[in-house]
Amino acid sequence: MPSGNSVATLNMLRLARLSASSELEKQAYGQFEVFASKVKTIESAHAYFMTALLYSIVPGKDIIIVGEKQSNDTKAMIKEINSNYLPFATVVINTGEDKLNAINPELIAHKSLEGKSTAYICENFTCKEPVNDLQKFIEYIKG
Repeated sequence: MPSGNSVATLNMLRLARLSASSELEKQAYGQFEVFASKVKTIESAHAYFMTALLYSIVPGKDIIIVGEKQSNDTKAMIKEINSNYLPFATVVINTGEDKLNAINPELIAHKSLEGKSTAYICENFTCKEPVNDLQKFIEYIKG
C-alpha cells in the first residue's frame, strides 16, 4: 500500500503538469529532498515513491484532446490512450470550459481542426502537429 506522502508527491507532479505550475513542481521536489535518506535505505519498500521520482525525470507525453467528451472521435482517442501503457503521460480533455482554461491558460491556444476532435501531443518540450485522424493519433502516442 503506498504511503500518503508518495501519493501526494505523484499527484503534485501530475497537477503541476496539468496546470503548468512550477510552484507545485517545486513542492514535489521538496518531498524528494525530505524523504531521500529514508527511501535510500530500502528502495523496494518505497515503490510508489520511486514511481513519483520516475514521473519527475522520465520524459512523458502531454496529450491534449480538444473536443466534446461524448463525440465518437474523442471517445476513440481516449480508448486508444487507455489501450496503451503510458505511465508518464498527462492527458487533458479540453472541452473549452472556462474552469479548465483558468487552471491552465495555455490550453486556450489549442483549437479543434475542421470541427473534429483534435489531439496535441508534446514530449520533451516539442509538439507534433495537431492531429484529428485516428490512425495518425495512434502512431503519435506509440512513437
